[in-house]
Amino acid sequence: MRATMKRQGFTLIELLVSIAIIAVLVSLLLPAVQQAREAARLSQCKNNLKQIGLALHQYHEQHTVFPYGSAMEVYYQTNTQYGNWSWSALVLPQLGYGNLHSRIDFNQQANSPAQAKAIREFVPVYQCPSAPENRLIEFTGNIPGNKDAAETNYCAVSSHRRRSGGYWPHANDPRGSGVIFDTSSTDFGDIVDGTTSTLLVAETDFDQEDVDYKTGLSCPDCWVGRRWAIYSSVTTGYGIDSEEGDELLNSGIQSHHRGGAQFTFADGHVSFISENIDQNLLEALTTRAGGEVIGEY
Repeated sequence: MRATMKRQGFTLIELLVSIAIIAVLVSLLLPAVQQAREAARLSQCKNNLKQIGLALHQYHEQHTVFPYGSAMEVYYQTNTQYGNWSWSALVLPQLGYGNLHSRIDFNQQANSPAQAKAIREFVPVYQCPSAPENRLIEFTGNIPGNKDAAETNYCAVSSHRRRSGGYWPHANDPRGSGVIFDTSSTDFGDIVDGTTSTLLVAETDFDQEDVDYKTGLSCPDCWVGRRWAIYSSVTTGYGIDSEEGDELLNSGIQSHHRGGAQFTFADGHVSFISENIDQNLLEALTTRAGGEVIGEY
């Protein structure tokens, strides 16, 4: 009597079916995994903005005003060296980066060669985890090389106006309608529209392929991105995630979170705002004393 042979392994058909089942399961699970990861990144970004809001409140408590956006207007009017450091440099101690703050000589311009080492420092709280990793970019001919300053993903909401011509982004306008802008000295009492409905800080990033980056404005490839050390301001005049706002000189609001961007409000809370928000409403949220009636958003 012939002995019965035991079958070992899988047939080709069984193997193909198993692979197909695994592929289907992976295709079903992958979006959920990606969604969970983005939710975690969104939460970390929100935490960054909360920390920045708290730091700005602490600065106000210590100095009775919010930090100015920059002091470039003072520099140009007086021709003094003091000037172009941004609010995000001034609040470094309140964010826990006192050592970096102590290495900065605020009596010199940020683009001074003496400041080169400090402005190259990356500040972790200024990195949105959903955005490409912040890098060193060139922004001045005063410092040799093409890696002058570290980028940031968070800027003060300084204005609701669009650029009407000229060299400087309108977000740096000393007539800013927001809370923090060039040469500002705003306190809580100036936020007549209410702190719960006035924007303070927004997400930002810029298209590295912008023609202005490629042609150079004052030096080849200068001004790529936003720097925490200088000119850290944006305008809501171009909405959220618009192509116009992504251009260097327009200084719009850009986010890598799908469908909108996150903002810190003047009272410290953080909210996600859809890129489809009515433009008039977004601009109303920008102004500190516009007297607008804020609807749902």
